[in-house]
Amino acid sequence: MVFQYLDLRDMKQFRLADRECRDIATPLCFETVTFDISEASIGNLVNVASTEYLARHARTLILQRRRRMRQFSDYDNWERAISLPDDPNITLSPFNDGDDEEDTHYDIMSYHDWSQCTDAERRSLYHRYETDRVAANDNVQSLSRTLCFRRVGCTYSEQVQSVIGSSPMGEECIIRRLDETLAKFTQLTSFKHRPTILLRDRWVTHWQRLRFDPFDFYSDSYEEDCQEDDDMEALHLSCALRAIGWAKQYLTKLNSMVFHVEGPAFWGPRRLRRLWQGEGHGEVRRLRQLYEDAMQAEEHMEPIPQDLTRDDEYVRQLVIMENALGELTHLDCSICEDEDDGGLFMAARFFFEFLCCGQNLKRVRLTFGWLVDGLLQSDHWRHTNGDGPKELLTLLTNCKPWPKIEELKLEIATDETTLLRFLQSLSLTLHHLTLSTVTLAPSQGTWDSALPAIATSLTNLRRLNLAMLCDFPQHGQQRLLFNPEAETWAGKSACYNDYKERVIGHLLHAKKLHQLEPELFMEEHMQSHKHA
Repeated sequence: MVFQYLDLRDMKQFRLADRECRDIATPLCFETVTFDISEASIGNLVNVASTEYLARHARTLILQRRRRMRQFSDYDNWERAISLPDDPNITLSPFNDGDDEEDTHYDIMSYHDWSQCTDAERRSLYHRYETDRVAANDNVQSLSRTLCFRRVGCTYSEQVQSVIGSSPMGEECIIRRLDETLAKFTQLTSFKHRPTILLRDRWVTHWQRLRFDPFDFYSDSYEEDCQEDDDMEALHLSCALRAIGWAKQYLTKLNSMVFHVEGPAFWGPRRLRRLWQGEGHGEVRRLRQLYEDAMQAEEHMEPIPQDLTRDDEYVRQLVIMENALGELTHLDCSICEDEDDGGLFMAARFFFEFLCCGQNLKRVRLTFGWLVDGLLQSDHWRHTNGDGPKELLTLLTNCKPWPKIEELKLEIATDETTLLRFLQSLSLTLHHLTLSTVTLAPSQGTWDSALPAIATSLTNLRRLNLAMLCDFPQHGQQRLLFNPEAETWAGKSACYNDYKERVIGHLLHAKKLHQLEPELFMEEHMQSHKHA
């Protein structure tokens, strides 16, 4: 019981005390293994995997990149991002918001000290920062030099040709050993992807005695920097999924997976190719913004020379990545793409291929749409260039790839008909349904009719949870239901719980809808209390 109060650092110290302590602490120290796609991290992973005594204790594998030092466009942008204690210009973000968890502020330079620095001293700090950034940061181009094509069931390995050149295959690169290394963690049960973009900790906030505001919205390059970082996140995840897919025959106990994908990522061989060849998706985003149509932007992409395309190889790598979902019983995934330009519509078809590999899935959490800080935007329902959510749900409805599914948590924006058809296709096995931040688009259904229909069609449903349901029932005016933070429920949490329980209870047992409007429910509630 005492060990649960120790952090990993203390546990490692305890493990080194003596042999008896080692035997007790080792399983706990190596039960969870965290890594990223860098030589240092994979080197540590190789060391653990090479020691069977340590590798056999690993149960959870976590992919989590370290924070990167942000590349500011120039000295002025760098200086503008500096945020120090007692700075009178700080008005937007709290000092601790987004800071590195391991950092403290006792050694941070005060604003007064900074103001005493000469211009030459400040510029010297900037140049030192840039030197450290170049040395510390990985990037899409450098990582792409280490990637190889693989084949399932054999040791075949051929280097991916990078558009910026490549290192000879004769040079040993430890990153290329990731696939074989993961195959040695035979007791793994879960893989978790922890993206920096969801943790609001994308950038290093502390460098030497300076602290930087991680939310530099006024910088011209901030959005582009974040998108570049999204590409790096996608590159790390694609490498991890390919490695797991290749090693899957050895990972027979792996049954749970959590991941998040942001932006164009690796949806299709063309996207994977540009990611792996070191180009990233900057040009894709520029053309999408120019044409406001992802499909049209795709047509205007500058073609890659034929000897570098190797489309068949990228299709094979995608198949291996999809294989990572095979035999899973639990999947928690969130996909974020721009719906307005049709990017989400393009992602839907390729993401569907991944989901089709989950034939044994019993529990699924699926978030699909435009997300901000990991939260689906309930008002982002405009499908201007293809309807991505409708495309995905329709494909899943027609294919029925999850014959064993028992529990579903869904976050999406779609229409009532598509949603009902999708849920009905799961009715034979679905016992537990959670609808959270689900939006029915204007003139395409309301929850007044959708909820009774769901309760009626899902004949095996035992549990139902509803939260933040959005629709547009009157003249396109937005309505948000099951929102405990709404003004109606201010200071009335017990009333909200009663409202939610009554609505869900009536749906499950009577297949009818109890009073859905919170205001009318409160009126009835007050009247009943008066009579009582």
